[in-house]
Amino acid sequence: MQYEAGGPPMKQTGGYPINFSLDPHIQSWWEVPSIAHFCSLFRAAFNLLDFDIEELEEALLTDGAEDSGSSLLQELIVRLLCGCLGNNEISTFNYQMFLRRLFRQKCQEYGRDNPFNTDMDFQFLPLRTKVEILHALCDFRLDGEDVQDLLKNLESDSLRVEPLGHDENNSAFWYFYGTRLYREDFPKNPQKKKPKERRKKGREDKRRKKHLVKSPAESESDEGPSMGTGIWQVICFTEEDWDKVTGNFKDSISKTERSLYRTLSEDFLPEIPRLFAEKERLQRFIELPSFKRISGTQRHST
Repeated sequence: MQYEAGGPPMKQTGGYPINFSLDPHIQSWWEVPSIAHFCSLFRAAFNLLDFDIEELEEALLTDGAEDSGSSLLQELIVRLLCGCLGNNEISTFNYQMFLRRLFRQKCQEYGRDNPFNTDMDFQFLPLRTKVEILHALCDFRLDGEDVQDLLKNLESDSLRVEPLGHDENNSAFWYFYGTRLYREDFPKNPQKKKPKERRKKGREDKRRKKHLVKSPAESESDEGPSMGTGIWQVICFTEEDWDKVTGNFKDSISKTERSLYRTLSEDFLPEIPRLFAEKERLQRFIELPSFKRISGTQRHST
């Protein structure tokens, strides 16, 4: 069964409307929620910023725009670089030099293409390249010398992002955090087996304790679809979307869809209204005249 969310092209976030038609592909890039989830999971350990997926999309779409750009990306890059290089002298005034230096070293080390093959500053790079750089920075942060000590109390199984389940078309359903649900569709290939379902854990583990040490595609079973074959989209923007998507599986005779229905109806639907209420409450607070938001840094600082 197929279903689509009716996500609006215009979204009010951070006090002004963001037009997603500027680049409609941004919500189909799995790296964006992965970056946001990385920062949410390791915010305390790595001294990162507090933001949601929508705010990251906003910052990416407005980066470099006069009067409407957010400092979120620059602040995030600085904090990731400080951890990667063990250098607390990096700031929003000098980070470009350190960013190029790190990528020159890491790209040579890992044999990958260097996005900084010119002296172009980060803010002038193509949007897709910016996303790839941020995602790579998250990976590089895990190479830091302090990581083993900072993460010693975290169980390795809790650091993996795995799908909530699959439908009869073998599409994978992904939840990172916040209020969105993503679906990853794969080309039909009858010779491929369905990826293994994730093991049952406590409800909090199902909702929150996952991570992108590997990409979502890489975290699939070796018997499942290979890296880069999936097409991503947001299928739940609103509470109504969550109800509709979950309801589509209620009477399914498919074993995998019945399992997915139980996960969505028992572990997510009871919590979704609270998450949306918290999000709306925060948005109202941000819009108060007395709330002094200086380039977004007060909201995002830890």
